[in-house]
Amino acid sequence: MPTEQNTNSPPLADIRFPNIGVNDAGVIVKMDTQVIGLRIANRQSALAQVARGEVGEVVFTVRGLLHRFQVVFLAYKKNVLLLSVGNVLRGPQLRKTDRVEMVIHVSWRTFRSDGSSGAWYSGLTQDISTTGVKLIIPTVQDIPQEIEALLYLSEEVVGNNENELNQLNHMRSSAPTEPPIKIRGRVRHYTSLPDTRIALGVLFTRLSDIDRVRIQKHLLDRQTHKNGAEKDIANVF
Repeated sequence: MPTEQNTNSPPLADIRFPNIGVNDAGVIVKMDTQVIGLRIANRQSALAQVARGEVGEVVFTVRGLLHRFQVVFLAYKKNVLLLSVGNVLRGPQLRKTDRVEMVIHVSWRTFRSDGSSGAWYSGLTQDISTTGVKLIIPTVQDIPQEIEALLYLSEEVVGNNENELNQLNHMRSSAPTEPPIKIRGRVRHYTSLPDTRIALGVLFTRLSDIDRVRIQKHLLDRQTHKNGAEKDIANVF
């Protein structure tokens, strides 16, 4: 399981230039009211091809709060990216506008007020954002108030989701292709579905900065791919 980022570590950030389809992630090494500097780990980053003046956005989390800024590309040298800070982007960080439909495998268990936990079970997501998730689970006797969960971003489900959930083992037997996202969350609401399954609306209460950036990057990549596919379909007609 991934460990949570040290609170003294420099914050991680996701950088995206949507007009040219370039995105990457790095550690913030400089930040003031005018400039943000990121050290990029990927030495083969496509950022080297971005032209000065290209407009993008940067996303990062500090002390559990998500920040999004419009930025302008200044320079990229020796894996350090310099960006000019523009406007604060507020709307998309809200749960109502940042929700992306996505069905992936989840392992979850009840987290009790005394610090103990229940057995692990399997579930599926219906949608995900950087602040919460809608989780679909089989019928349970007692609705949990708080849960711990592992979100497997690399294990997206296609086809019949109901049958997929019925076939999942309570304990995972195969290793995922990448580390899961580890969260703790509070169940804000629940709904009994017609097929007897239950939908839980979960608000994240504990999520490491590095995992929040991983979710944000995954959702941005998915939205970019979706928008590109929709544009291709529109061009056909």
